[in-house]
Amino acid sequence: GGGSPSSNAGVGPGAGGRGWRRSYSAWSWGQRSPPPTGTGLACDTGDDSPPWAALEQLGLAQRCQRVQCRPPTDEELLLLHSPPSLAQSEAQTSSCPPPGGSLLELLGKVLSGTLRNGLVLLGPPGPPPEASGVLGAVGLAARVAQRHHGVQRILIMYWGVRPGPLVPQIFLEDPGVLCFGVHQARDPPVGVGSGRGEGFTVSVHWDQLGGSDGDFAAAAFQLLLPIACQFQPQLVLVAAGCDRDPEG
Repeated sequence: GGGSPSSNAGVGPGAGGRGWRRSYSAWSWGQRSPPPTGTGLACDTGDDSPPWAALEQLGLAQRCQRVQCRPPTDEELLLLHSPPSLAQSEAQTSSCPPPGGSLLELLGKVLSGTLRNGLVLLGPPGPPPEASGVLGAVGLAARVAQRHHGVQRILIMYWGVRPGPLVPQIFLEDPGVLCFGVHQARDPPVGVGSGRGEGFTVSVHWDQLGGSDGDFAAAAFQLLLPIACQFQPQLVLVAAGCDRDPEG
C-alpha cells in the first residue's frame, strides 16, 4: 500500500508450541485453562501515520488490544550486540532510539498466554537492512525469546526487495532458528547457514521485479509450509516488508 515507509512485524505461536504449555496444558481444580485469545497491536510510527490510519479505517485497530510502545533496554540489546557496537549505535542514533521494544513487549504477552498473536507497525530510522531496522528488531525478538523465555524453535519469515542478510548472519549456525526469506534477485543469495545451522536458512529469489500474489502463495504453500511442518516452530515471527524500496 501507499503512505509513509514502514514495516510490520507479526508474532504468534507455532505448531509445536511447547512454550505455551502453561496456557494449553495447565490444570486448575481439574479444569483445563482456556487458550489465549486476542490480537495485540503496537504502533511505533505514530497514531497519525498512514499505516495506522488505514487500520483504523478498516476497523482492524479497534478489534485489537493496544500494546504499549517502548524502546528496547540495554540489557535486551546486549543479547544481540557487543558493548562497543551498542555504544556506537546509540551515539549515532541518540535522537531516535532503535525500534524493537514494542515488539518485545508484544512478544512477552504472547509467550505468557495473555495474547494469542499480534502486529507491530515499525518505522525503521536507518536504511535497511541495518541493525536499527525491522530485521534487527525481529532478530532481537528471536534472541530474547530464546534466552528469556526458553523457546527452542523459531521460524522467521521476511520479504522485501533486497535479501537483507542481517537475520541469517545472526543465526547462521543456530539450528533453533529457521530463516525463510523472499526477495528480488538483485543480490546474491545469503547462503543456507553453516555448521549446525546448515540448511536452516532458505532464500527464495524472484527472477524479475514485481512478484505477484500467486508467486508469494506458491512460495508459501509449496516451500514454506512443508519445511515449517517438519521444523515444528514454537514461535513464528514475520517481517512484512523489510526494506523501503518502492518497487517492493
